[in-house]
Amino acid sequence: MPWVHILDDGSRLSLFTIGVSLLQLPFFLVAHAACLLGLATPDAFSWPYAVARGMAGAFYAAMGCWFLLHALKPRFGNIASLAAVLLLFGCTNLYYYASMEPGMSHVYSFFLFAALFATTLRMLEAPSPKRLFLLMVIATMIVLVRPANVIALLVPMLYGATGPRDVKGRLRWPAHFPEGLRRGRCGVRRAGAAAVGLLEDDHRQLVRLHLR
Repeated sequence: MPWVHILDDGSRLSLFTIGVSLLQLPFFLVAHAACLLGLATPDAFSWPYAVARGMAGAFYAAMGCWFLLHALKPRFGNIASLAAVLLLFGCTNLYYYASMEPGMSHVYSFFLFAALFATTLRMLEAPSPKRLFLLMVIATMIVLVRPANVIALLVPMLYGATGPRDVKGRLRWPAHFPEGLRRGRCGVRRAGAAAVGLLEDDHRQLVRLHLR
């Protein structure tokens, strides 16, 4: 596979960043725990892991649709908003990636874009440290899932802006809400460190299994 690097011991190292892995981690841990209890071989390739990956794709697709629906409803009404979300899901490749390729980054990017859009609208309506914190976490995950998606971070800066004054005001959000900035930095660091530690432990365990 061109998107992995073959290590000296024969194991494979993904060339992608860890964003998708972080979002799949809760589902993986449930499947892994079930396998450790005897449901199947705990090798990350048996059927419970495949089911967990499919459930992750379905969950994040549903959550993305939910965020988008609630962001659109106040502006376009229930019927138009629901129709737009259904068409988006059923008439684009979102359905395919949610159901057939839940291991790829597309459905997770959709979820994060929808969350970014909904949180941006709420931040513009009523700025608060909590919403700034959420924007920071979502923005971090967007970059970790797919670095090229960094362009989506222009949404909080430019959406609905009527001129440079609006953009400058948004750039001052961290200064206006230092508590949200501090919590965002601490939360991202701690979550990242914990997740990386878990992933490293799982990788070492899988390497040991393959070397047996």
